[in-house]
Amino acid sequence: MRSTYFIRLSLILFSLSSCKNLPQAENVSGSAQQTNVESYQLQGILWQQSAAEYKALCFQAFNSATLQLKEEIANKSASGKPLAIITDIDETVLDNSPYQATQAKEGKPYSRDSWVAWGNLEEATSVPGSLDFLNYASANGVAVFYISDRHDVQQETTLNNLKKLGFPNADADHIFLKEKGVDKETRRQKVYKNYEVVMYLGDNLSDFSAIF
Repeated sequence: MRSTYFIRLSLILFSLSSCKNLPQAENVSGSAQQTNVESYQLQGILWQQSAAEYKALCFQAFNSATLQLKEEIANKSASGKPLAIITDIDETVLDNSPYQATQAKEGKPYSRDSWVAWGNLEEATSVPGSLDFLNYASANGVAVFYISDRHDVQQETTLNNLKKLGFPNADADHIFLKEKGVDKETRRQKVYKNYEVVMYLGDNLSDFSAIF
């Protein structure tokens, strides 16, 4: 029986641990609490942008994925279907830390409008190791599908950003963004019809299964 691999980047683990010492709301004023939240956000962003450990964790994840994918390629598909990988986009293959840094610096939370505006710039960079890995997959006949909760109005700019960086399968047939009432599992089902999915990439458990 063929195994299916789940590759989860470790950044989310750091993000959670960086918040564990946040002061309780009842002990500080609203403005002081907001200042502390912004400070912790900036610490996490600076770590992502500058720490060698972050890059090492990313390369570790994608090197592991490469080894596992080599095994899958060597084994013939029992279903007769071509092989495929399903990957998330943000903080899995695209680094959006400049957007996060700007919002934190200005003391502003995430908003749809600011997020779409950032995407329109098409300036996100690749997560270390992601580009080489997905191009390795594509060169060995494994299709890459991008399933993301970016808004469907961002499809053109998202594809442009992926193309600029050299990601494979950056076209309308291989990307499924968020539509009203359509969750990630429903979008994954579209891929299952014609492909045998051997690997999922993500930074969030919901990138792997609807049970999360």
